[in-house]
Amino acid sequence: MSEPQLLPQLLSIPDFCREFKTSRSNVYCMIRDGTLRAVKVGKMTRIRLLDANAWAASLPPAGRSKRKPTAKPAATKKPGKKQPRRKKQPKRKPQHVQPVAE
Repeated sequence: MSEPQLLPQLLSIPDFCREFKTSRSNVYCMIRDGTLRAVKVGKMTRIRLLDANAWAASLPPAGRSKRKPTAKPAATKKPGKKQPRRKKQPKRKPQHVQPVAE
C-alpha cells in the first residue's frame, strides 16, 4: 500500500515558466508585486501548485479589450519660420603619420 503524499506539490521557477509560458523575470516581478505567492525552501524559490492554479484562475479571459482605442490627434504644422538647413562640412582628408627613420 502506498502512502498518500502529504507534502504540497512545489514548482520550481523554470517549471512554472514552462507550464505557464512566461519568462523568469516576469515570474519574479509577479512574486515581488504580490500577484503570485512563492515560498523559500533553503535558497530555492518554489511556487505551490495551489498558488499557481489560483494565479491562473485570477487572470482575465482572453479576448477583446474593454478599453476604447485612443485616436491620435492629427499632426498640425505650426506657422512660423523654417529652420535653415545646415551646410554640409567638407570631408576631411585622413592625416597619415610618417614613420620615423632611424
